[in-house]
This record gives sequence, structure tokens and C-alpha cells, in this order.
Amino acid sequence: MTFGLTAIEAVSIASGINSLTGGGVSKMLGFGGSPSGAEAQKMADPFSPYRGKLGQMYSDYLQPGASSNIEAMPGFSQYKTGVLDPAMKTSQRTAAKSGMLYSGNEQMELQKVGQQGYYGFMTDYLNRLAQGSGAANNPATAAGMGLAQTGANQQGFSQGLGALGTLAGQFGGTTGATSSNLGSLAGTSFDSAGTPII
Repeated sequence: MTFGLTAIEAVSIASGINSLTGGGVSKMLGFGGSPSGAEAQKMADPFSPYRGKLGQMYSDYLQPGASSNIEAMPGFSQYKTGVLDPAMKTSQRTAAKSGMLYSGNEQMELQKVGQQGYYGFMTDYLNRLAQGSGAANNPATAAGMGLAQTGANQQGFSQGLGALGTLAGQFGGTTGATSSNLGSLAGTSFDSAGTPII
């Protein structure tokens, strides 16, 4: 009996061993490897550890009677100095130019600028909390990516078993488990002659 491997068979066998070890050979050689389903889900949703806290903050702001002290909210001081104060000064300059400075009309305009600013800030703030908490997302998307990666890993494992079946075929005489069906027989019991017990 002659034993010899072609280059294609050798690569196929090496690939099979790599798949069976969960990419261990690739990782050892510095080529990474396949992430697990949980790792794929974590990569798809890196903010998942913070979602609970953000969800609680979002829920708290939606409760009747919740504190609406805008000055105590994160980001307000940046908003005030970068957006609200310049808008108020622009409104005052416009009123001064038209001779309405310190008039009732100016006060109404300043109130309008303040109300629009408050609405814009609160809308943006609540939208960011909703987005960060996952209330605006479909969490099944990340879970689906994790399941898809798990399926790809299982397919790689089955292909690895098939490649090992090719190696077994080189020795000849396999009766039940062949390179063409070994991957599909994963988890099947075999008798002493190698025939699957179905």
C-alpha cells in the first residue's frame, strides 16, 4: 500500500485540524482565528455593559414629576457656553440694532430662544439615552451576528472532520465513515468495524 499526500490534500488536512482546534493553529501562527458567537456579539455591540444604566436614566427622565433641572444634566454647561449663550447674545444684538433692546419684544425673543434651546437640548439628550440604552435598537441584530458566527464555526468544525476523513481514506478500507460523509456523521456512534450506528 502506498501512502502519499498531494499538496491540496495536505492543505485540506491542515485546514481541518485548524478548524477542529477552533483556529488554534492560526492563532498560534499569529493569524487571529474565528471569534466565538459571544465574541462576535460583543464586537457588534460594544456598549452592552452600559445599556442597563443608560436604560434606567432614560426611564427616570420619562417618569411624571421627574426632575427637569436642565442645569444639572450632563453636557449642559458645554451646551450653554457653546450654543445657548451665543444664541442669546445674537438675539440681544438684533434687538439693539432695531432699537428694541430691553423691550417686551426682546424679552419674548429671548424666551423663545431659551425655550427652543431647552427643547433641542432635552430632545437630543433623551435620544442619546434611548440610543445608548438600546431602546432605539433591535438587540436581536447583535444576537443574530453571534448566532451566525457560531454557525460558521460549526461549519468549519464539520469541514475539519471531513478533511480528517480524507486522511483516513488514504489508509484505505474505511467502511462506514468516508471523507464524503464524515462531516455529516459528527456525533454519530460507530461500531468496531467503523460502520455508523443509526
